[in-house]
Amino acid sequence: MTDLLALSSRYIDEGIYEGPASINRMSGELSEVADGIAVVESFSHVVVFRSGDGLLLFDASLEALAPRVIRALRGWTDAPVHTLAYTHGHVDHVGGGQAFILEAREHGQREPRVVGHENVAPRMQRYQRTN
Repeated sequence: MTDLLALSSRYIDEGIYEGPASINRMSGELSEVADGIAVVESFSHVVVFRSGDGLLLFDASLEALAPRVIRALRGWTDAPVHTLAYTHGHVDHVGGGQAFILEAREHGQREPRVVGHENVAPRMQRYQRTN
């Protein structure tokens, strides 16, 4: 695992870029960037806040990559996901949401609450109509 904070510090402080040709790493690695705050590197990264109630996730990545995100989370904590907050409705940010709902069901936990901008729901309905 490559420490995300160390990579970014070397880039910002010293101008040293050590990443792949594509700046968007999709390693599936989880980096704890502060106590109880983590980032999972995926097609669209997932930002995670750990609280006494469980996990708050900002975005859920793509459907195909959600299992990798879940494995990374479970390597960090077994706390349930209580909230999925969608930054916007693009499929690469919301497509993995169903995997987190299914995980909660499989473990007999409450399904995560989903929150987002008022236009996220109409976009999701459009995805359902056109796919």
